[in-house]
Amino acid sequence: MDGLKLKEILIGKGYMLKDIAAKLGMTQPNFSQIIKAQDVKSGTLENICDALGVQMDFFYSGTRFNPVAETQTPQPVEESKPTDEDLNQKVLYLQGQLSAMKEAYRFLLESMTPNGSSNALRQVVNE
Repeated sequence: MDGLKLKEILIGKGYMLKDIAAKLGMTQPNFSQIIKAQDVKSGTLENICDALGVQMDFFYSGTRFNPVAETQTPQPVEESKPTDEDLNQKVLYLQGQLSAMKEAYRFLLESMTPNGSSNALRQVVNE
């Protein structure tokens, strides 16, 4: 799908590009640049679908790729709830990240403050 057609579809269905960009975690100018492409990547379309909670046929309804009546509304994508095991893995990952960050702060403190002049930062690191 080309970017101009994608932009027409999004605006035609009442979406604002800045809102979609925010949901994708980028600025509106960056998002606009991405959808100026002659051929928007399918991965980009998938990310937009995730952000809007719709399926891929949202973009292709009424076209030769998905000849569905225009009156049909897109169905939201159902998200599965994470399991306890998934949540535990995420917690362990984040704890590891926190530990690595504390270690990096310790290293920086030791290399930049020879006489312990940053007591507030040292207290945070040692918690």
